[in-house]
Amino acid sequence: KNIDFKINYCPLGYNKNNYIFDFNFFKNTPNTHHIFNVLISSKKPHFFTRHYDTSYNFDWKSFLSIRRTSGMWTSHLTKINLNFSASINHYRNHLYFNNLVSPVQSNEDILYFNLSLTKKWILNNLSFKTDVLLQKSNNDIISVPSFFFKQLIQYNYALSDDIKLLSSFDFHIFSKYYINSYFPLTDLFYLQLEDKSGLIPFVNLDVSINRDNFSVGCVFSNLTTFFYEGESLVSGYPFAPSTIQLLIKWQFLN
Repeated sequence: KNIDFKINYCPLGYNKNNYIFDFNFFKNTPNTHHIFNVLISSKKPHFFTRHYDTSYNFDWKSFLSIRRTSGMWTSHLTKINLNFSASINHYRNHLYFNNLVSPVQSNEDILYFNLSLTKKWILNNLSFKTDVLLQKSNNDIISVPSFFFKQLIQYNYALSDDIKLLSSFDFHIFSKYYINSYFPLTDLFYLQLEDKSGLIPFVNLDVSINRDNFSVGCVFSNLTTFFYEGESLVSGYPFAPSTIQLLIKWQFLN
């Protein structure tokens, strides 16, 4: 089938008049797969979990339904191992937590757009996976990095007929943006528009030797801390220390 859609509507209770319309169109050829999606939703804010309680009182009934309209196109080109997607989203009455860690809604409509590419390829014993994301919001209430890049490199080498050496290198970096601050008392992230963070490379590395159902190796995590000790993305929460872990996997079969 080329088309499917879903419609949900709630006629009663707190969620009365909530609705979701989700439409998908599929187009496949021998070398390509395409999906076009349209989503339209309206729902009331969810205040049922305890972590929304703050010292600031607010009237649940004063909040308007959160409305979202989005369109998304996804394509997978199997012959060249390339994934492409693009989406545009329109938000109305967007809910967020202000600098007092109290829930409020945006008085302005918000537009958010993104474009992503994922490419995979193999060169002898090396395999590569590259992810690139470009995105933009017209309002800093939804602050996002305009550029995100991730590179994964994996190496697979046969030491013998039944023993393999496996290693991987994971690197990613993104542009600066307003990252939400954290309020531990109520376990919430809230909006801050004073400091932008980003443009810090994150690196992880692992090496292992594998044979049948057994493997042993090392995992090197949080290598960024070697060069950015004391730095943080979320204010007050510095990067975790660099670690070296011994990895042993042994699978037993009956």
